[in-house]
Amino acid sequence: MAGLDIKISVDAASIRLQLDRLQGNAIPRATARALNRAATSVRDAAAKEIRKVFPLLKARSVKGRLRIKPARANFLEALIAARGDYDPPLYLFDPKWRQRQAGGATIRSGRGGRLTVAGAFTARTRYGRLAVFRREGASRRPLQFLRASDAGLPTLAGVLLQSAVQTSLASIGRARFAQVFEQEARFRLAKVIN
Repeated sequence: MAGLDIKISVDAASIRLQLDRLQGNAIPRATARALNRAATSVRDAAAKEIRKVFPLLKARSVKGRLRIKPARANFLEALIAARGDYDPPLYLFDPKWRQRQAGGATIRSGRGGRLTVAGAFTARTRYGRLAVFRREGASRRPLQFLRASDAGLPTLAGVLLQSAVQTSLASIGRARFAQVFEQEARFRLAKVIN
């Protein structure tokens, strides 16, 4: 069997010139694009984590509260910020209450099952929505409109600040960045070479 002899010659100067052109313009663009795609993936994963705690919140509503400041070629940093510290009202947690119910109204929690909110009751707001209230004193009024933090649940920022959630989101972001950056670098290198 005859041996196969392959000769490959490379013009190192032209490759160096192409890589220098790639380095000058394409690498920052590829990095910015990869950062933006990774930020979108992290926002989606953060919305899933929030919906584990608040299962009745709509994904669209949660994603709308997480804003992305995109990276650019001259500013290689993508930021995800929660628009205010959202404390969801308890009417989003499927409240149940009957008159003279012992303990108070119950809400559906993310842990499965129902959670009792001491001294709480449900009533219709002036907009017709069933909300959860608690009396502030012995008299009938004033009433306190209850939110998730009043029932011992975390706020939106509280969920995102948990160390397990942050670790998970960081690993998702790193993996997505590496994947997209490799694709972008290959694409831009192919454009320069051809």
